Amino acid sequence: MAREAQQAPHSPSLILNLAFTDQMPTELLQPFCSTDTARPTLLRPFLQHEHLIGTDGRIFIAIPGTDGQPALAPDIYPVLLSIRAALEKPRAPLPTLPEEGLTVPCKHCDGKGHFKPCPECDGKGVTKCCECEQERTCPECKGECVVADASGKEPCDHCEGKGSRLVATAIPIGDSQYSDILLKKLVEHLEIQSFHPNGPYVSGFVGHFRANPHVTFIGGLMPIRAS
Repeated sequence: MAREAQQAPHSPSLILNLAFTDQMPTELLQPFCSTDTARPTLLRPFLQHEHLIGTDGRIFIAIPGTDGQPALAPDIYPVLLSIRAALEKPRAPLPTLPEEGLTVPCKHCDGKGHFKPCPECDGKGVTKCCECEQERTCPECKGECVVADASGKEPCDHCEGKGSRLVATAIPIGDSQYSDILLKKLVEHLEIQSFHPNGPYVSGFVGHFRANPHVTFIGGLMPIRAS
């Protein structure tokens, strides 16, 4: 249970010039929210400590200076404090990111990208034992009713029918390393004016949204360990 939100102290290093419309720009934060249904409070932007926040637990983007009723969500006040500390660290330039990411075959579809009804059980998931005529789990599809096949019509949910998935590559910035996948998401949606690595802790960065340059943000990005 999240503790009751307390008011975050304002700081010139955090509160930037803002230009708000009548509608809060939740659509700007939605790309940074979680897609994991097991974390329902992070599926959409929420309001806490006078910040409108979008986060998936790795990326943290907040629009400060927002008033309203605080949401019942994991308390982000410690994260705001960590970002404030990171913003006091030396800034570092963002490197040029590789256009092509590292991919590996999708383990869920064996790299085939699609599924078709299992021919052994006709898509039922069960077959009859040839000796006792009792139903048993289909040994071919393991009860899943489908088997991986590139000619199938059902795309794999895990790789969106591509047969492969992106894996993170560690990109060094200052004294930290970050996922190239997450960095690409940041630069796709944000104009980052100042990035501050913070060793093994959450980084701090500030800037504005590409879709609306009048709306500024503070942000944090968790580093990764190099493989």
